[in-house]
Amino acid sequence: MDETTVPLPYTYEEIAGAIDHTFLRPDATDDQLFEAVDLAMEYQVGVLLVRPTDVEVAVRQTAGSGVSIASVVSYPHGCGTTASKLYETRDLLRRGAKEIEAVIHIGRLASRQFQYIENELLQMAEACHETGGKLRVMLEASLLSEEQKLVACKIAKRSSVDWITATTGSAILGATLDDLRLLVRKCQPYVQVKAGQGIQNLDQLLEARSLGVGRFGTIRTASILSELKERLTPPEAAAPEPSL
Repeated sequence: MDETTVPLPYTYEEIAGAIDHTFLRPDATDDQLFEAVDLAMEYQVGVLLVRPTDVEVAVRQTAGSGVSIASVVSYPHGCGTTASKLYETRDLLRRGAKEIEAVIHIGRLASRQFQYIENELLQMAEACHETGGKLRVMLEASLLSEEQKLVACKIAKRSSVDWITATTGSAILGATLDDLRLLVRKCQPYVQVKAGQGIQNLDQLLEARSLGVGRFGTIRTASILSELKERLTPPEAAAPEPSL
C-alpha cells in the first residue's frame, strides 16, 4: 500500500487512541518498563499492555494521563485452569488494570470442548464487567482452522466478551488480513476486533483499520505515530519567488 494513495481521514488522536503499546517481553527490565510508560504517555496511546507484575507500577505512573492499563491472563498459551484464570483476572482488576486480555485454551478448542471455553469466558467477562473493566479473548489465528476461528467468534459473542484479538504475537506466524476480515465479519458489532502484536508500520495499521479493526497491538508505537505525525502535517507553503 503506497502512502500517496492511503487516505488519512483520521486525526492523530483517533489513531493513537486505538493503539495498545505492548510491553510483554519476559526479559524486560524495570528501567525498560519506565521507558514504556513514558513512551505511552508521550504519544498518548489508548492502552499500555503490560505483564501482570507491572500493573501496579504502570497504573501509578500513568495516573491522570488518560492512558489505560491492560494486562494478560494465561499468556501466551491459554492452558491455565478456569480457577487460576479467574483468580488472575480478579487480581489484575484489583491492582488497577482496566482491560484483561485472556488467551483462549487452544487445546480445548481443538478438542471441541466448546462449552468448557464458553463457561470460562462467561465467568471472566462477568468478573471484568462487575468492576467496569473489559475482557478480550486472544486467539492464535495461525494455529486455528477456519472452522475453529468461526467457533471462537461464536463463543466470544455468546460469552459477552468485549474484544477478540487475532494473535498473541508469540507464534512464528501471525494473523493474516484474511484472518482479520473473518473476525470482523463474524464478530462485529457485538464483539470488536483487535489486530494482535504484528503491526509493524503505519501502512499495515491503516490497512487493518480499513477492514474494520478497532485496536492495534504493537511494540513499534514510536515509529508508527511519528510517521503519522509527518503524514498529517501539511507541507509548508512554497515561498514566493523574489520579485525582480
